[in-house]
Amino acid sequence: MTHTSHVPLRWSDLDALGHVNNAVYLTLCEQGRIEAFDALLPDGWVGDESPVLAAATVTFRRPILGTGDAEVATTFETPRRTSVKTRFTITLEGELRAEGEAVLVWIDVASGRPVPVPDALRSAIAAGSPSEPATRGDAPA
Repeated sequence: MTHTSHVPLRWSDLDALGHVNNAVYLTLCEQGRIEAFDALLPDGWVGDESPVLAAATVTFRRPILGTGDAEVATTFETPRRTSVKTRFTITLEGELRAEGEAVLVWIDVASGRPVPVPDALRSAIAAGSPSEPATRGDAPA
């Protein structure tokens, strides 16, 4: 299942040379993941369990200069017992700018211990739930 988000780049995302700061790429991926989760689980997840970021990698392909609308495509792989890997691409004006992956682990919030990925998320990923592109700040429907 792949979800595409359109995320506007802001002046505050730029460094002194007018490049999007490399730390912002992870923020773009986070926004893409959040919107993808909202599309997969429109009712959210309720209870005492939550995903946490365990690992993230970014490969920078071309710099982003100035502002515009970045397209962040987030793809979920088949979940493992307590984790799920996402892959992402960031494009601007049709050109690949960065790609990478992130691993999320589900935990019990009180204990901090890993718990199984929710069945609802497993089912939604397996079904390849379609989703509409979203823009930063859009409220889930």
